Amino acid sequence: MELKKEDVKHLADLACLELTAEELDRYGEQMSSILGYVSKLSELERAEAALTGSDAINVMRRDEVRPCPPSHRDALVKNFPDRSNDLLKVPAVFSEKNET
Repeated sequence: MELKKEDVKHLADLACLELTAEELDRYGEQMSSILGYVSKLSELERAEAALTGSDAINVMRRDEVRPCPPSHRDALVKNFPDRSNDLLKVPAVFSEKNET
């Protein structure tokens, strides 16, 4: 599949990337090559099943709660860089500003 320069520019705009004309051409060729390879995959027998994982088997083990030996826990808490008593302080994950 050959991408037009306008398509590459649109994708760059969506990704908030400022590309030069040379980069638009180079990335357009690279993305066209990738899309061409992906289209070849659709020609393979069973490609759809392989891509969707419809015949995949779950090989993950069940989550099991296993107690940590007190000596391991105490060593972890003692050596943690930022703590308050036995509570470990970590940076916020869901925050509008980066708080530590």
